[in-house]
Amino acid sequence: MYVSKLKENLIRHMKTHQELGERKLFKCSICDYKAKTKISVTHHMLSHKDPSEITMYKCDECCYQTKIKNKLKSHKLKHKSKDQLETFKCMHCPYEGKKKTDLSNHVKIHMRPDQLEMFKCHQCSYKAKRKNDLYVHIKTIHNAQTLPLFKCELCEYKSIWKSNLKHHKLIHLEASETTMYKCIKCKFETKYKYNLNAHTKTCKKRKGRK
Repeated sequence: MYVSKLKENLIRHMKTHQELGERKLFKCSICDYKAKTKISVTHHMLSHKDPSEITMYKCDECCYQTKIKNKLKSHKLKHKSKDQLETFKCMHCPYEGKKKTDLSNHVKIHMRPDQLEMFKCHQCSYKAKRKNDLYVHIKTIHNAQTLPLFKCELCEYKSIWKSNLKHHKLIHLEASETTMYKCIKCKFETKYKYNLNAHTKTCKKRKGRK
């Protein structure tokens, strides 16, 4: 039986008993767009505005710009070295997260099932430690046949994940048209963050050395 001293924790827990489709959706007042969070709708509403009415947040170190202030804040972390970043460290292993939520999600791997609030699928016996894992499970296993596909307008690529399409589109862009992730130790640069992460683990060249 779940017990909490805080009312907001109980409310959050009760939502895990609801089917994803039963949860309240926030709706756009102009079109049919719906989202699970109010902030998602707020960001979506920018698409209905004239570009001249939108404040663009620009990076002072590169050509990156965005309509969303928090995205600029996240982007600026890419220009900082590991020594300059505030990280959240796991007390059980060497893991370090850039955000507190990253650490919160990570520490669950060190917890026993009886210590965790498990997120359960209402259509099968699947259980997950993280809510997002349950969402992915329901979307890909139980709703795969009815999901809309996100399609690339430049080639035949398509995906059920909007984020995958966004990532795919980078192959169609020149370096000058997107944010490049650069190694602080050498001249290596890439369009993909995971490529930079993999590169920095093996890059032995010190900054400033030829």
